[in-house]
Amino acid sequence: MPLATPSVPVVRVVTPTPHVRAGAWTPWSRRTWLATAHLVLDLPVGMLWGTSVVALVAASVGLLPLALLGIALLVLTLAGSLLAASVERHRGAALLGTPSSGPTSLPRSWSAWLRLLVDGRAWRSVVYGVVLLPLGIVNATVVLTGWSLVLAGLSSQAWAWLLPSRTVVLGSWSLEGEAAVILTTVLAAVLCLAMPVVVRALTAVDRWLLRTLVA
Repeated sequence: MPLATPSVPVVRVVTPTPHVRAGAWTPWSRRTWLATAHLVLDLPVGMLWGTSVVALVAASVGLLPLALLGIALLVLTLAGSLLAASVERHRGAALLGTPSSGPTSLPRSWSAWLRLLVDGRAWRSVVYGVVLLPLGIVNATVVLTGWSLVLAGLSSQAWAWLLPSRTVVLGSWSLEGEAAVILTTVLAAVLCLAMPVVVRALTAVDRWLLRTLVA
């Protein structure tokens, strides 16, 4: 009788493929500038969404004594936030590469509309809009200021001659003339290399909020 050959389990080692190489975060990479665009757009999106949500929720609470009117306005606010969350997922997918899948359709019956009052997704989208209001101000301010300083510093050789005095003051000491211009250029180059790290850190917060509140 032939002996049965024992089966040998095959172990496959799967090496995870990173979404994008770590070196892709550079001042000249497409990824850095798409993320920068997302952070800048956080400002108008946050101001529009956040102020609208705060105003509508406050109005809904104020109208609660008129039960039907207050509840109706609150339901419409939640539905609008769900639609805004759908747009926000697509913005994140286009600029950050985050998943864009998620519910997009509005309720089709009166009972489904009323269930929005206890819908966790709808309330999370409201929270996202409120959080994005101050966060968008911070994100846009940081990246616009940072890249503006980089542009101004790296181009200082072109415009410094227009100034009546080429002087750079750092604390208790200062440089004048060509040395000041060279120092400005060097500092701008250092900031240019550091900005992708700043952009990456800020977009990490955006990614987390997208996954947690609007996914």
